[in-house]
Amino acid sequence: MLALPEKGMAFSKNVHNVNLNHLCDWIEASLLFQDDSLSTTDVIDLLIEHQVYEDQDFASERVATAWGVVKRRYRNLGFPLGLRVTGSRLSKEGNWREFPAYAFCMLLTCITYLYPERLKPYRNINAQGALFEHLAVESMRAMLSGWSVRSVGWSPTNPVKLKDSIDGIISDLREVASSEIDLFVDSYANEIGLDVLAYRPYGDAQAALPVLMVQCASGADWINKRHTPDLLKWTKIISFSSKPMKGFAMPYAFAEQRDFRRESVPVGGVFLDRYRLLSPCDHESAWISDGLATDLVAFISPRVDELPVAEELA
Repeated sequence: MLALPEKGMAFSKNVHNVNLNHLCDWIEASLLFQDDSLSTTDVIDLLIEHQVYEDQDFASERVATAWGVVKRRYRNLGFPLGLRVTGSRLSKEGNWREFPAYAFCMLLTCITYLYPERLKPYRNINAQGALFEHLAVESMRAMLSGWSVRSVGWSPTNPVKLKDSIDGIISDLREVASSEIDLFVDSYANEIGLDVLAYRPYGDAQAALPVLMVQCASGADWINKRHTPDLLKWTKIISFSSKPMKGFAMPYAFAEQRDFRRESVPVGGVFLDRYRLLSPCDHESAWISDGLATDLVAFISPRVDELPVAEELA
């Protein structure tokens, strides 16, 4: 297994102080990047050995809950990598390189939440942000048949200011500019929270199209980005005939449904977590391009080699 997460593994005696999100992600990352097979006993023994728990039965409660979450996640993914779930054991036959989008999301989870100090030298916000935005675009194209989906957000690899692209956006949406557009779209504006634009054209010249405006967040600051893109600002830029919908995409996931609901409410629109983004098809090769797959593997490979592996205590 991978080493215990750096955070979320507090000593638990009468109350479970182990963060369920971290526990589930740790189990998942261990099977994806380190092991071909894992059992509940393996996880419990490591928690006991590292004095996270002292009572095996109490540890078993928490692990059983996490096991159920991981099973559900694998089922939602369509059991990639030849995954098998049999009672108290998880096993795989494939390699993470066969599912680079899934591996990329899990690696970002390791960088941000499981091993932030260990992997700090390998953090590259610009590179991971550009890759995640590309992943979101390709995933949404697979999800939204008949829609046009494209990146809008500024990045070092796509240094296009909003001032240079806004006319094309307005034209594609069959809309007209607002009288206050110049207040918000100046030479300094990058994307005003809009990373991915999706809309459904109908082959006519009419406005009032279904429009989805999505913010992508691949770092720990995703909580502060949920309110973007700000539709109040965008209605000052474009005079929409019908109100667009907001969307938010991130590579992380929640173990409990109540957490998903609580964190999704501030978005005020479509909330795409790790498993929704990876849901278009059972096998990624049906929707992920060869170019993106290659770029993801190149990003992941050197960082996987730095993931810490658990050592048994003497």
